[in-house]
Amino acid sequence: MPRFYVITIFNETRPEDFYVGGEPTPIGVRILIDHIARHSTDKESREQITRWIKRILHPYMEKHAGLHWEFHADETSEDLWMINGLVPPPGGSEIEKAWATANVASPY
Repeated sequence: MPRFYVITIFNETRPEDFYVGGEPTPIGVRILIDHIARHSTDKESREQITRWIKRILHPYMEKHAGLHWEFHADETSEDLWMINGLVPPPGGSEIEKAWATANVASPY
């Protein structure tokens, strides 16, 4: 899969703007994931993805005492996705492999 399919955006939120259960949360992290390039096929595969994400995040989050952290992943339809005005090629295709090698979207 092309590395440029992964985009990270940090939006800092002031403690007075972060509430959990109606109460201000002095330290909190909310991670939103748009899962587009691949899709889970059933509940078990979604649960596997959730466990995989947790394994990645947990070592970093557990270092901060009192941290409220959570994440969720939305699976967006590939039909509603474009990169630089291009429809991404099918997953695992030769074109996608070429995009991955070049690390850039290009017409095909």
